[in-house]
Amino acid sequence: MSNEGDETATIYKSVNEEYKIWKKNSPFLYDLVITHALEWPSLTTQWLPDKETPADKDYTIHRMLIGTHTSDNDNNYVQIATVHLPKPQAELALDKYDDERGEIGAHTATEPRIKVIQSINHTGEVNRARYMPQNPDLIATKTVMGDVYIFDRTKHPSNPQGDVCKPEITLRGHTKEGYGLSWNPTPGKPGHVLSASEDTTVCHWDVNGYTKGESVMEPLQIYKGHSAIVEDVAWHCMQENIFASVGDDRKLLLWDTRGVAGAMKPTAQVEAHEAEVNAVAFAPHNENILITGSSDKTIALWDLRNLKLKLHTFESHSEEVLQLAWSPTNETIFASASGDRRINLWDVSKIGMEQTPDDQEDGPPELLFVHGGHTSRPTDLAWSPNEDWTLATAAEDNVLQVWRPSATLYNSSEAVDRKAVRIVKDIRTIDSPDGSARPKAYALRVLPTDNAPPSPASEPAFTLISIPNIPFSKGAVAGLAGAKSGAFDLAAGATGALLSKIDQGGIVAPLDRMAVFIFWWGFEMTLPPPVLTTLNQVHSVSNTLFTFLQAFVVSGGAPELAPFVKYLSSYVDMEWSAIQSQNKGHGVVLAATWLLPVALVPRPWDFPLPSPPTFVVSPPEEDDPAPTLAPVEVGVVFPLVQVA
Repeated sequence: MSNEGDETATIYKSVNEEYKIWKKNSPFLYDLVITHALEWPSLTTQWLPDKETPADKDYTIHRMLIGTHTSDNDNNYVQIATVHLPKPQAELALDKYDDERGEIGAHTATEPRIKVIQSINHTGEVNRARYMPQNPDLIATKTVMGDVYIFDRTKHPSNPQGDVCKPEITLRGHTKEGYGLSWNPTPGKPGHVLSASEDTTVCHWDVNGYTKGESVMEPLQIYKGHSAIVEDVAWHCMQENIFASVGDDRKLLLWDTRGVAGAMKPTAQVEAHEAEVNAVAFAPHNENILITGSSDKTIALWDLRNLKLKLHTFESHSEEVLQLAWSPTNETIFASASGDRRINLWDVSKIGMEQTPDDQEDGPPELLFVHGGHTSRPTDLAWSPNEDWTLATAAEDNVLQVWRPSATLYNSSEAVDRKAVRIVKDIRTIDSPDGSARPKAYALRVLPTDNAPPSPASEPAFTLISIPNIPFSKGAVAGLAGAKSGAFDLAAGATGALLSKIDQGGIVAPLDRMAVFIFWWGFEMTLPPPVLTTLNQVHSVSNTLFTFLQAFVVSGGAPELAPFVKYLSSYVDMEWSAIQSQNKGHGVVLAATWLLPVALVPRPWDFPLPSPPTFVVSPPEEDDPAPTLAPVEVGVVFPLVQVA
């Protein structure tokens, strides 16, 4: 018994530590995070299609469909909640995670971001709730008894009167509960709904057949093709008669409702995975594409024209895949929720792209983003139909999160100031000539948007920096300069006293690009003349450095700097005159220790000057054993290099 308790405590501690790391780095990964603690867990979540834009508010108003999963003695409800999302022009606090509110990108309003505005009595917990696409006021719910309820939310008050559940229609046909539920989204068959069940069947109803006084409806058809629990069911997004079902028998079945009544058989079937299949989703923008998620921890991509062969297998989750959802606005993007507490975003168009060894450690090229904000298993996920790249995810611990990844993930030309920059990651690992350590060379290419990038056929302006080809020599840090402003006095004095006693290995820093060197004692940032010139021309030194360093941290370079990026950028901006005064022709070096990481001390350039024969900036030879990179169609203003 004590062993089980110890194991549980260890798991809890590990989960808590992971969450702390996520929260610490979240300002650099997201444009928006809203965390809301529901009174009870919700097993379902779906954005309603409407959006309201109040003229006198700095937020837009959205609605969301959720449900409750209470204890045995408490009433359950299907609920409508409002969600306030900041307008694009709103002033957002993107530089920190608000612990009190559990969010990033907060707007200035003080009312709750997520608020339940309508609760409708429901018998037992709401296993799943989905609105009818052609009439969002009609809501179907999966019950623990097996029935499917249909509610017209306009006929129910905001707050329930009594505790009696009164659905407009009860759809009978199942003998056990289930979770799969799907309305037909095509204009040709509105009101047709499918339900999957643990009784191994799929039931099909048409609510248009409802007549007043007859609140119970029997199914048009019961589909029997699975030999185990049917986990999920989904209508085709474009073909009104086609749907798919998946189950614990590991099979994917395709059905056509135009089959012979009474003897309905699947039109195609395949053993889709090596374990139970939990989720299925048709691509909304391609009539031939389908994905399935399984307890074997993988997601499979299928072409309906040939189910004998998987197009691709997506691998990254460490536990079973529970839910899948395609983006409504980006045709190659979908999301997956897993028992590993992660929500992954995938890009089908990146399958097969070349990767460096460092990138391969982070996952396959098609893995776009990993959301790690939940500490319990997710129960459902949904893309917003109105806000691009915005998702809602619910989990077993009552938490409902609304989040949007940083625009640097999907928008390489996001404006920051008048001279907005475009940031592209280029990571390369290069062997040392003597076969010793393998330092990492991280390069971020930055191009002002008013400069045209070179054509695909042209030579990339910058291919690599081969750090091991530069001669190394030991030498002490020299030339620490005193600060030129009062803001530097105390911090600079302490940092300078520490650095003056440290024997740092001499490194040749590039003279045509910014570099960051990470050491055990601290770090140094080098600003050669071209960088100083560039920063003198931008509208905001702080904004430019913040965007640049933020992208560098997110891409995997110098994670130690993550908590300090905003402060470092502001500090450099505030003391820009003092920093420039240290330039004696070759640039400026900024140094700080980990004890005082935001206390940057400027000094004149004192790195050895590189000689052309030993500083490699040309493409590698054919016999170079290092992995090659695909050309990047950008020019260079100041890439960033890290030596680890």
